[in-house]
Amino acid sequence: LVQDALASRPDLRAAEIAVEVAGEIAGLAEIEIYTLTGMFDANSIGSRNMFESGPGTELPIPIFDRNQAGIARANTQLQRAAIRYVAVRNQIALEVRQAFARYQQARQGIHVWREKMMKPLLKTIDQANKAYGAGETSLLPVLDANWNLFIARRREAESVAGLRRAIAELERSLGGRLDLIPAKKRGEISE
Repeated sequence: LVQDALASRPDLRAAEIAVEVAGEIAGLAEIEIYTLTGMFDANSIGSRNMFESGPGTELPIPIFDRNQAGIARANTQLQRAAIRYVAVRNQIALEVRQAFARYQQARQGIHVWREKMMKPLLKTIDQANKAYGAGETSLLPVLDANWNLFIARRREAESVAGLRRAIAELERSLGGRLDLIPAKKRGEISE
């Protein structure tokens, strides 16, 4: 899942592009040792009182600087972009692992709830209904068992909602849709 997320997350791709751009800027900074600016000087007063024009150049001072400041700045930006890329990559891996752990925990919680809580509760209701039908008890144990079933189903619905939130968080961390749950089980979870 981590590899899928690293392949599909747009924030990681943006960090990759930032590293590429910073690398290109660093390469250009090493080439830009001299900045040569061409000018065209034109004025109306010449040696013969006529219109005069001529070329000109502008060189930065000191000439022997060799653009060390620009190269250092570009290399620093490249290092920052590389560090940002590693940080985004690690953050994505962490988010996927945490989301998957929450998904597994929610899924296990629903399974335990259904097996350990709902099945015995349904047996209790069945026994209470049989005892009431046989005239052995009053209606109170039947109502109490049904109330407990209502509470249990509400908690089960909350657990299913927690599982759906965990799936949504996992899909967000992966950067796309995830089909971890087969279609048959999806229907069982939503019930």
